[in-house]
Amino acid sequence: MYAGYDAAVGLSFLSEAGNEPFVKSPSWKVAEAHIYKAPQSIKFETASSETAVAGTPIDASFRVKDILPAFNQEVNPAFPLTVKFETNSGTLSKDFTSVDTSTGLATITWTPSNETSDNKDPYLLAMMHDHNGQVIAADRWTPEKGETTCPDANHPHMIDLGLPSGTKWACCNVGAFSPEDAGCYFSWGEVSEKSSYHLYNYLYWNDIDSDGYGTDDEFVNIGNEISGTDKDAVKSYLGTPWSMPTLTQAEELVQNCEFSWISYKGQNGVRIHGRDKNGKDSSIFIPAVGYKYTGSTELMGQGGSYWTGTLYPENSKAYQIDFGTELSLSCGWGWRANGQPIRPVCK
Repeated sequence: MYAGYDAAVGLSFLSEAGNEPFVKSPSWKVAEAHIYKAPQSIKFETASSETAVAGTPIDASFRVKDILPAFNQEVNPAFPLTVKFETNSGTLSKDFTSVDTSTGLATITWTPSNETSDNKDPYLLAMMHDHNGQVIAADRWTPEKGETTCPDANHPHMIDLGLPSGTKWACCNVGAFSPEDAGCYFSWGEVSEKSSYHLYNYLYWNDIDSDGYGTDDEFVNIGNEISGTDKDAVKSYLGTPWSMPTLTQAEELVQNCEFSWISYKGQNGVRIHGRDKNGKDSSIFIPAVGYKYTGSTELMGQGGSYWTGTLYPENSKAYQIDFGTELSLSCGWGWRANGQPIRPVCK
């Protein structure tokens, strides 16, 4: 896009006998100036993740600038210019997008894959063309390459997050067929799913006084630590070397890893990021699939409550890993009769 103005001046001499010119001077161009040029540049601005992990969508924005040459001043575009995107890995939400004239940003959603078309690091390329199809402005963003959550579809995988104890966490929940699936829900200490979760059908509760309320002395003590025992749903489903995480292993995960709230294949949840013993990026995705009480699922897509094998000081409760949209990943407690998912571990 180009705008400008030209000014020219000339002299004409008229004959004394009439109005026909007999001498005409050439024209001299005395002024020429660009008053607006678009686009001046396009540059990567920001992304929802600095690491490209296969299957995890990234929202990336590029900033476009026009210029007022007379003042040597960059400005946001006055027109919704079009940006074309290309990548050597995965898919794009669309190939073209318009620049937001209020912010100067062109935003795209990119989902990298395990492979690249040129055997190089995955990148996202933003380009702007003139009417002849020539590139007049471009920028390429090459994020840090992250380890894929799963190397193949044969779940579960042991993911090394570089934890001091050497504990490895599974790529998906007990009973799940992929990282984004909820899998099975269990009451604490039970090894089978149920259609409804309530005190009345909890295997380890006796309504001694028949009042329908669960006091501490009415819960059967099946051990302070059930990880690895016959009350461990993970061991029942997957066998050795898998088990429920202990409170110590859960706290190690929370304290040693970075985490972020993301949407993975349409499911909200937490991406937990670490580095394996070789210093390479690794991660697991824990879906926000809530918990079950009576016949309903609470907080689906908004938070997660995952059992550990460790009993809480109050006999009616057990420790769990908690998180929500505010990303307060921590170790708290839950009522033992609730139905909750479990993320397996192994050493």
